Amino acid sequence: MPHIHDPSPPASPPARRRRVKARSPEQVKRRELRRRWNQRPAQPVVTRPGARFYVTIRDGARVGWLLGPYASHMTALTNVDRGRRLAMASRPDQAAFAAFGTASYPATLRTVFGR
Repeated sequence: MPHIHDPSPPASPPARRRRVKARSPEQVKRRELRRRWNQRPAQPVVTRPGARFYVTIRDGARVGWLLGPYASHMTALTNVDRGRRLAMASRPDQAAFAAFGTASYPATLRTVFGR
């Protein structure tokens, strides 16, 4: 008697149901934004004794100190857009192609726009 091959895959055991943790609408929204924009959870605030954080502008090898000093890096990061707006209002011809960011320096420096 010839052997008959059954092409259907073997039956698998029933899958376990995972418990879904109840999330608040705010948690669901944050998770969806992280997925959509591939963002990681917020980093902890960095504070170093004696360190001062500044908002900077860079154009090639030139560096300018726009805002600061701030006690934490996160505070300096939140002021980068404000520094960009102030620089664009002051000198749009030079600020349009410059890079804006943050830097730390152990001493207090004079900045263009203060704090």
